Amino acid sequence: MDEPLPIEDTNSPVHDTWSLEGGIGATRRFVSDFFGGYHASRLLTAEAKTWWNAESVPRISLPSTVTLASISSASPRVHTGAKRHVLSVSPEGVIIRLPIPIEIKDLPKPVADAVAKAAPGETVKGAEKQEMRATLRYVALDKASVQRYAIDMIKDGKTKRFFVSPDGKSVKAIEIAAEKKASKPAKEFDVPAKAAKAVAALKALYPDLAVLKITHEVFDDGTGDIEILTYEVEFVIKGIEREMVASPEGVIPHLWASVATKDLPKAVTDALDKAAPRTKIEKARAFEIRASLRFGALEKAKLYYTVQVAKDGKERTLKVKPTGDLIQKFEFRKKK
Repeated sequence: MDEPLPIEDTNSPVHDTWSLEGGIGATRRFVSDFFGGYHASRLLTAEAKTWWNAESVPRISLPSTVTLASISSASPRVHTGAKRHVLSVSPEGVIIRLPIPIEIKDLPKPVADAVAKAAPGETVKGAEKQEMRATLRYVALDKASVQRYAIDMIKDGKTKRFFVSPDGKSVKAIEIAAEKKASKPAKEFDVPAKAAKAVAALKALYPDLAVLKITHEVFDDGTGDIEILTYEVEFVIKGIEREMVASPEGVIPHLWASVATKDLPKAVTDALDKAAPRTKIEKARAFEIRASLRFGALEKAKLYYTVQVAKDGKERTLKVKPTGDLIQKFEFRKKK
């Protein structure tokens, strides 16, 4: 396994801090669903052609009081008595969020008190207990998908890097940026327990790496909690500073992998012959997508309440934690 390219050379469409409301801005392959009331964008693998598959329905376990009424996109519509609700379900049949209607009088006292304080003089029209049963996680693909190739070509002692699409239709040449040199830290980095699996996954590929810094990419799961999607690990290897990402479970979503010249697709070598005739391939790497975002079941569901209030003909919905804390829309800092 070759060491990764410097992050400034990857221009990776999946390397971006994002929220369930915003989505991964640079990627074109996404579908939408509602997760905890927030608009979610999810990276798809090449073989994932549909988001909702009606065949998943028989695998969904619903309470006896809930009746499946219809399916629209990713969200089956269910009935509890005369009331209609939208149930968020993954393609694998995992219930993401289960709405459970409750009587206003049955709201926990901290929740009722929070509503009274937040909406004085407003009429409470209805309430639901929301069970968030799943969260986003990176899941390893059975087979990695190559997004593009980075190929260093040499001619007359000068090396230039070419980024080529797998079908050879897109070829872009750039000057190779100077690698950022770094020294191995005198003291070993104290890896937080939550990031241990992420760092271990990277060390399995590069045993000699020395961690310099760890940050994380987060998302708003709609319950008022901010969850970690991936850890960004900055490290030094062979005197060069690098950066890669891995999930808290130790899954590496994407990386640059070495490719032997003989294993390059013909479409790629033909494109290189046309773009850079009479040059020699010095090094070739493939940017591999190795995991996709999917909803995985939580060991214990997260709870919150949605309460509909109205005044002067205007309705709004309050989201409240069982503790009585109001759930506010999380504002992610914009990148400068």
